[in-house]
Amino acid sequence: MNIEQAKLIAQQTDGKLSADDVMNLATYGTTNAQDMNPFQGDMFDDDTCMCGIKDCPDAYANMTSGC
Repeated sequence: MNIEQAKLIAQQTDGKLSADDVMNLATYGTTNAQDMNPFQGDMFDDDTCMCGIKDCPDAYANMTSGC
């Protein structure tokens, strides 16, 4: 699917989906990026860094570099 096809499909949804939404749906099977988050659920609480340390002082660096 290319962007022009996605635009045509998006027009048929009466504004419910954008062309980007259509492309994401076709590529990933979802329009919600959170659905692709590997850290969903109760595995970590909100204060735990992706490295697993609670209140990690390097949380921003870990998140932006991919840990």
